[in-house]
Amino acid sequence: MKVVPVLVLVLASSASAAPADVSIDQAIELYRQHSPRLAATQANIGVAQADLVDARIYPNPTLGLSAARTVSGTDTIGHTQPTLSLDVPILIGGQRGRRADAAKAHVDVARASAARDQGDAELEIRARFATLLAAQDRTSVLAGALADAKALRDIVAGRSSAGAGSAYAVERIDLAIAALASRVDEATTDESTRAADLALVVGLPGWRPHALGDLAAMSPPQAIDPAHPALVADRADATSARADIARAKADGIPTPSIGLQTFATTDPAGWAVTAGVSVPLPLFDRNQGAVARARAEAHRATLELAATQSELTTALDRASAEAKARRDALARFRADALQRLSKVRFMAEASYKSGQGGIVELLDALDAITEAKLRELELRAAVADAELDVRRAAHGR
Repeated sequence: MKVVPVLVLVLASSASAAPADVSIDQAIELYRQHSPRLAATQANIGVAQADLVDARIYPNPTLGLSAARTVSGTDTIGHTQPTLSLDVPILIGGQRGRRADAAKAHVDVARASAARDQGDAELEIRARFATLLAAQDRTSVLAGALADAKALRDIVAGRSSAGAGSAYAVERIDLAIAALASRVDEATTDESTRAADLALVVGLPGWRPHALGDLAAMSPPQAIDPAHPALVADRADATSARADIARAKADGIPTPSIGLQTFATTDPAGWAVTAGVSVPLPLFDRNQGAVARARAEAHRATLELAATQSELTTALDRASAEAKARRDALARFRADALQRLSKVRFMAEASYKSGQGGIVELLDALDAITEAKLRELELRAAVADAELDVRRAAHGR
């Protein structure tokens, strides 16, 4: 069986085992357990860790075997002279330690980068979860309006049967019911789409979750978390760049080689041994290019960290101001409009039953109530979006 079909079967099995009703914390935990994208991102850490093996390896010695034979003139070496040589490089500049430090720093960079990607994904899950909650609430509002309209139809039909109302009123409210039913169908379809969107980012295709909770306002943080994934990643990048500078400098230190040679002659028979040390002269190449590049990377990483800190501070200030403004707008709307809904409903029904108002006024009141509830839902969703922006700037996950 191929790898891809096996993965599809595993994901399908995970989707069927996932709960139908989930909270935001459960959705994030499912992502951490089942997301193939998260697993692929974290695999980069293993790739970086493989460099640690390479960093700790000693350079290979060189073994040589040669033979010399006189082919012309006077034989001065006894016909044949075999030679066996061994050259062993000796790292005297702490290269292995510096390379290992740099490799560890690169592992930290990979780990921080994976954490940053995970934080972005979890923020996206929170956004999709809030969108699903809003879609579910919209369906609920419209379904409630449809139920109210059907209840009012009984009143209208009763008055029409009693001769106190017209057939037009029944037809008019039936038209309103049909329109509301269509909006409920549309809202239900949108809710299903938002559930699929959440399943996509969680990493469970085929799962259709129902979100638990509400869009109630939270108490977002007011300061940037020092452990913000973006800041951690930039700090790891800067540390890695400094480790690369040390490694480049160590690699520029000449590596001497201890040489050992032995050769023999056949006529007269004998053996000779020579030993020595060879050292490259760093007259031209002292690894200046790698050192300069590492220093430039360290400077870039320092500037990147400062830029990220500044951008997060600006984003937090903007998002905090927007969240406050949207919470204030929601509070004003609730105070000015929502508290009047029950009164408007009662007055519209009473007016219609008493004959002082017609079907148009009754349906107008029903539409106004529905639109007010939908508007309140839009404002709550806007508050949730703004507070998510605050969380993104302050926590990054």
